[in-house]
Amino acid sequence: MTEAPTKIIKFEKESNQNKKYSIEIKELKEYLDINIISEGEIPCISFEKKIYLSDVKNNRYLSICTNISEIFISLEFQLKNIKDVKLIEEGNNLNLIIPLPSPLVKEVIFSIPQIQKDINLELKELYKIINQQQKTINKLNERITILEEKEKEESQYFISKNSNIIPNDREKDLAIRKWIDSNKKDFKFKLLFRMSRDGNQSSNYHQLCDNKENLLTIIETDNNLKFGGFASQSWGIPNQNIDKTFLFSLNQMKKFERLNYNKSMHNGKNYGPIFGNACDIYINNLMTSGCEQYSDNSTFFNKYELTNGNFKVKEIEVFQIS
Repeated sequence: MTEAPTKIIKFEKESNQNKKYSIEIKELKEYLDINIISEGEIPCISFEKKIYLSDVKNNRYLSICTNISEIFISLEFQLKNIKDVKLIEEGNNLNLIIPLPSPLVKEVIFSIPQIQKDINLELKELYKIINQQQKTINKLNERITILEEKEKEESQYFISKNSNIIPNDREKDLAIRKWIDSNKKDFKFKLLFRMSRDGNQSSNYHQLCDNKENLLTIIETDNNLKFGGFASQSWGIPNQNIDKTFLFSLNQMKKFERLNYNKSMHNGKNYGPIFGNACDIYINNLMTSGCEQYSDNSTFFNKYELTNGNFKVKEIEVFQIS
């Protein structure tokens, strides 16, 4: 003969001390088993009591029950509305107070004692929890290290990963790559100079950037204009005419090729980067301001394309590309 499944009532309730508890009332053959466990505490606090038929003989409402099943059914009916149930903390006991629908007997009170755990056993449980948490922390730290190393490795392939002017802007990143070489995919970008980091003296700029090939210069103005230029050969030689040189605007997402074979760049030791025969882009000695110019001898422009002439520099970054 198959045994009937165990009947269980489960609910949560806050005590008069605003502590949250999980309550379980289980119907067994000879008694009701009441278990109450605290939530959000390590270790949790447990309360347990077995309620026999004889335990309710003094309750005029429940005393008419002839077996444990009837007591369970009666409590189950009353617990459909748990908002009227109360949990009162009293020393090492929890008083579970369940309202009853009788004018003579308004409630039943079950005093549930706390289970006194062996302190060594409790410490073992705590250590077990700590060890499990530590293993999880170790795995997370390993994952963080892997991701950080991957991020560091990948950052050299993206300008925007290392740029304060276009931070994490993949659209501008891809546009610059395409302008440099649309057929190449394995670019590496090394930050050589950042004005806010290395100082705004032109001497600092030349010390870090002269005699290096494939340099990308990005300029940001105080009114959020972002533009720059690329030169495939070294800046160490004054007044050069380099085939692979171009300017660009990141606001317009536009590349400006050479209009002629006039000089494409100047390497004035007393100035910042200068592009174009007519100083199409010019940065002054302190690298705090510059201008855009054009004339009949301009290399890249025959009108203002990047700014309206003079501008104040907010940031300059120079990357070497390989």
